[in-house]
Amino acid sequence: MCAVSRVLTGDIARSGGADRARWRQRGREQPVSTRSVATASGYRLSMSSDAADVRCPSYCEAREGTIPCPANERRRFDMWKPATEAQIAAAINSGDLRENVHLDVKREVTRGDGARTELARDLASFAIDGGALLIGVAEDKEAGSFSLEPFPLAGVAEQIENIAANRVDPPLFVLIHDIPSEFDSRTGYLYVEVPPSPAAPHMVDGRYPARSDRTKRRLTDADVVRLHAARESQDVRISRLLSAWAARDVVPADRRKNGHLYLVAEPLTQHNPRAYERVARAANNTPAFELIARVENVIPRDLRSFSPSFTAGRHWVRRSEGSAFTTLNPGRPVLPDDQGENYLLDFELHDNGGARILMGRLVDTSRDGSGRAIVLDGAALGYAYRIVRVAQFVSEEIGYRGAWGFGLRGDGLAGAVSNAVIAQRDYFFASDADPYETDQYEAVTTAHAQEIKDSPATIADRLVARLLQGLGSYDVLRTYVDGGAK
Repeated sequence: MCAVSRVLTGDIARSGGADRARWRQRGREQPVSTRSVATASGYRLSMSSDAADVRCPSYCEAREGTIPCPANERRRFDMWKPATEAQIAAAINSGDLRENVHLDVKREVTRGDGARTELARDLASFAIDGGALLIGVAEDKEAGSFSLEPFPLAGVAEQIENIAANRVDPPLFVLIHDIPSEFDSRTGYLYVEVPPSPAAPHMVDGRYPARSDRTKRRLTDADVVRLHAARESQDVRISRLLSAWAARDVVPADRRKNGHLYLVAEPLTQHNPRAYERVARAANNTPAFELIARVENVIPRDLRSFSPSFTAGRHWVRRSEGSAFTTLNPGRPVLPDDQGENYLLDFELHDNGGARILMGRLVDTSRDGSGRAIVLDGAALGYAYRIVRVAQFVSEEIGYRGAWGFGLRGDGLAGAVSNAVIAQRDYFFASDADPYETDQYEAVTTAHAQEIKDSPATIADRLVARLLQGLGSYDVLRTYVDGGAK
């Protein structure tokens, strides 16, 4: 077992101050509240209650040396996040600040092409299992000591964000926390957090950088193949969950008048399989409706206008893996006689925090008498947002910080045209709208809890982008894809 797998001890202090996290998404900057936990060590392991053993969170044994673990095999851990200059100084003075597989220390971010490439490699190497750069601390390698070296903060965070977006392939999601100096707030330190990336490994200059406990290295071809295989196996798992959920549709395919929408969200990292029983096994729908109301409160208004709404469920019914808030009749899984597919909404919550959504009106018939099939692409985007927000709020409820798998599938699409495109034109002169080519659309993706919290629009984009592009409505709905409209 490698050295970083042990639980490090020391003084633990919670910061009473708030630091400022910033992330780059299409050139915007957004404040993010963060929880800062200062420990006297590089990081602290936080094991789930059902864990039977303690394993290294970064590496698992393989036949040849060590390789990075796939995301669903990684143990959850909390990295050290200093929020103040005093916390950094305390770690230095105690001798507990040290570089390891999850933490690298730099004096400053220097200019020049070589320095920018080296920083890109550092960021990409952390993306496999998560890590951080602490900038503003000098290291005396001969003495084995560190010292505070605050630097002018202006413009440096933006420089790092540009490197993560433009020098790393694919672009890398990072969080940057400013830590002002107590003596001059214009100077200070940067804590650059790199959550485990579902797109790892990331490439810089045609190579895949990685880290071991004390050295930097390049992934071998075998390592890269294993990581890609692990990611593909997750995608296959999510696709199978989508297929299983679609197979439970109460309306047989040969009797459907509408195209239907299916969504899944599933925790991928090991955790308590009964962590969400408080809501999933509640005696009534109050906890689930509180979750729904919280989700609706953060969904762009125009994307909430489609029927059936997320609040359409009438009944709270027991299921084998949890319960569901649904328009279906309890006791017999069919639609009430006074309702059709236009009102079909089934939201299922599982004991482990997983969620499923079935919506019966992805494709409907136009009301102009033409019989034209219309894709409610705004509704698809709205429900993609919803499933991501459900995962966010469930994670917060159960303290889950691991990876999630998301999937979206739509059927009955062949020949249908975009509602968003038609709405932008004169309804009766929109015959030139491009019909969708295939009957079914599917997209799956994975995301870490931190990205879900700070960049839900990016994840929703990954779920619906190809559908919207195929319908010609991506640019029409870009405002919502970018998360800019409310």
